[in-house]
Amino acid sequence: MIVVLKSIHRFGNYDDSGFRIFGESRVGVKEKCWDCPYSHKMAKSMAIICRAVGMRGERCGMNRQRSLKEYRTIDLLMFGAMLVVCEFLVVKAATTWFPGQLYTISLAGAVVSIVYMRWGWWGCIHAFLAGFVFCLANKAHAVSYLIYCVGNLLSCLSLFPLLKFGKERVRTGSLSLMYPLLVLFLMQTGRALVALLTGASLSAVAGFYLTDSLSYVFTFVVAWIASRLDGIYEDQVHFLLRLSAKERTEKGGS
Repeated sequence: MIVVLKSIHRFGNYDDSGFRIFGESRVGVKEKCWDCPYSHKMAKSMAIICRAVGMRGERCGMNRQRSLKEYRTIDLLMFGAMLVVCEFLVVKAATTWFPGQLYTISLAGAVVSIVYMRWGWWGCIHAFLAGFVFCLANKAHAVSYLIYCVGNLLSCLSLFPLLKFGKERVRTGSLSLMYPLLVLFLMQTGRALVALLTGASLSAVAGFYLTDSLSYVFTFVVAWIASRLDGIYEDQVHFLLRLSAKERTEKGGS
């Protein structure tokens, strides 16, 4: 998983065609582009797209907006593939090598929290996917799919601190590594609530916390590693703008 995170780190500010999003940019944040429907605002996200065009006077509206969407789509697919592979291997290894063990291990909390930080609500897809893969690997019954897939979606509540305090404040604050643990806790709580609604006993519900307790350690370690890689544990619009500002500073100093 660490290798994959480093690969995504290298992927960084390139889209699927290898085009450098911030190449020879000549359109500033406050400058207007011809016929751009967003030029009266020039929001930060559209500023990225205008820089991606790299030519003043070009139409930089919806056509270039697809570049940012493509970058996001590829990024989400990469994290989705990493989640599927890692979760499937971890579950299979646990059931094959340690079939009688009480505890389970999952990397879903770490991956989902990173995606929430990078793209916000899009991480709900990965939360749902994590539950699906876990049940598929365990050959679970239909009710288990409901418990894990729907229950994991409670983790979307972790987005409210990001909205209230801002992603950068959460990411760089003293409790930045507590956020992935919050995501994992909400996933476990969601499973417990759905299990209760399906008629599970309190002792069975408690198992969602006890048997998955080791996942907190792995979630913390993965989040710590991700926070040390530039741009991985960071909102991607902020990351791209920061790269652009850095490039402009370096060019201005040269």
